[in-house]
This record gives sequence, C-alpha cells and structure tokens, in this order.
Amino acid sequence: MNYIYLHGCCSGPESIKARFFQQRFAEHNVQLVIPDFNVPNFQTLTLTRQIQQVKNHIQQWPETTIIGASLGAMTALFLAEQCHHIKRLVLLAPAINFYQHALRLLGKERSELWQKQGVIPVPHNTYQADLPLNYSFLQDLAIYQENELQRPIPGLVFHGIDDEAIDYADVKSFCEKRPYLQFHPQDSDHGLLNVMESIWSNVQDFIELDKATVTLQEREKRHTAKVESSQTVSIPGHQRKTKEKTRHPVVSSL
Repeated sequence: MNYIYLHGCCSGPESIKARFFQQRFAEHNVQLVIPDFNVPNFQTLTLTRQIQQVKNHIQQWPETTIIGASLGAMTALFLAEQCHHIKRLVLLAPAINFYQHALRLLGKERSELWQKQGVIPVPHNTYQADLPLNYSFLQDLAIYQENELQRPIPGLVFHGIDDEAIDYADVKSFCEKRPYLQFHPQDSDHGLLNVMESIWSNVQDFIELDKATVTLQEREKRHTAKVESSQTVSIPGHQRKTKEKTRHPVVSSL
C-alpha cells in the first residue's frame, strides 16, 4: 500500500496537518508522499491541475490510500473515480460544494471584478502573503459536480461542526447519500487542529498501518536474506565471497 497526503488550497507540504501525518507515518517507518500544489506556481492553480499532478505521481503505484484536506480532499474524491487502484480515502473537512460556497463568499460584485480583471489577490497561509490567483480557478471548479461521485470506495470523513469555510450540513448530507463513507463530526473548526490525535487514532486503524509496517519489515527481512545468500558461493572444498555490491532495502513507496 502507498500513502499520499493532499494539502488544501492556500496551504502547502509544510502545513501543520501535513507535518503531523508525515511524522506519524515516519514513526511506523512508512513514507507519506506530500506533493506541492503551489508548483509550478499558485496563480495558475486549478482543481484539474491538482488532479493531473497527483495522477502523474501515482499512476505506476499499486494499491493507494489518499489522505486529503479541504480542496485536497475533493481532489482525492475525483481522482478515486478515475483511478481504481485507490482503495481508501481519508477526507478532512472536504470542500463539498466549494464552487457555490466560493460564489457566496465572493459576492456578485467581487466575482464580476475577478472575471473582469482575470486575477485577484488571495491570502496564502504558507507564504504569509496575498498571492494572485487567476479567474480560471473558479471557472474550472464549475466543471466538477459532486453528484457524479458514485464509486463506492471506503472512506473516513472528519468535519468540524463549527467549520467556518465549508458548510457542515453539506458534508453531512454528502456522506449520508454514500454509506461507504463514515462520517465523523468533530468539535472543531475547518482546521481540525485541536482533534488531530483523535483523528489519527481512527485513521491508523482504518488504513491498517500496523499491518503495512509488518509487511514492510517482512519484505526487508526477505531482501536481506536474499542478499546474504547471494554473497556466498559454494565451491568444492571451501567458500568464497563474491564481489557483488548489495543494495539497501527499499523502504519508500510501499
């Protein structure tokens, strides 16, 4: 099983949640891949670009689990419709109905101004500054309809009852229509930072991380045994060491 974390909009690989999960996976000697959606730049960001970026990264992987936050969670949902080797989802405050929410938040006047100018400044948490974002971001969001998300893939959904960014009722309703998604309301806001330890307890069991760790250790032992066996060549009357160069066990991308 491979594991990947998708950060939210106006965030990055060094966010608090990203580092939290990366540390927890490292404690099990398992790699958690975290792509940067701000690359090549934030201004041209779209959901389509995020989906393609992740697809390029995981297309050669076998079974995959995705953990996604906010817009990263929406990226995970639409990816799972296309990539059937994605076997589990963990969704943190998924940005359900984000297009409609963005329109309400912007208001008619600012939305029209964005369309006219082609770009607006947006507060970015990672860079602690306002960065330009193209109107194509909003246009692209309109393409994606949540009612098309019907693949029955097991998932955990964590959403704060005091989420100030994404409507709690929308996410709850989305999950109720999809019984394969386990909805876990949290006494928190959009960031979910005060309940991360509790979330991790549920996530760890759901993704069977302990089993993945055991499998990794078994593969390393088999690899080591194979290398040691290949180093010794039997010759009548004595043994000699070959000059084969051993490789270190591969522990990433499992």
